Amino acid sequence: WHRSLKSHKASKKGLSVLNDNDKELAELRGLAAGVGLANACYAVQTVPTQEEIENLPAFPREKLSLRLLLGSGAFGEVYEGTAIDILGVGSGEIKVAVK
Repeated sequence: WHRSLKSHKASKKGLSVLNDNDKELAELRGLAAGVGLANACYAVQTVPTQEEIENLPAFPREKLSLRLLLGSGAFGEVYEGTAIDILGVGSGEIKVAVK
């Protein structure tokens, strides 16, 4: 076991990585032709009315703290954070994901 581990570590010393040109993720996955109006994520929709915007639930920013960027992509960034009383008054602090 020890010899196997030692030889495995030694073989990594000369490890080379070939960097190819950057490619779009859709190309790498073979989905380049499938992205567009046929994809529900990119579907064209009407702009929401002012009334629809006003009816969206809101959470006070001062009760939310962002801690760590979890990831990002074509549709924005997602952070780990904590929210105070998001489940109701007195519910306390809870871990949340925020887009």
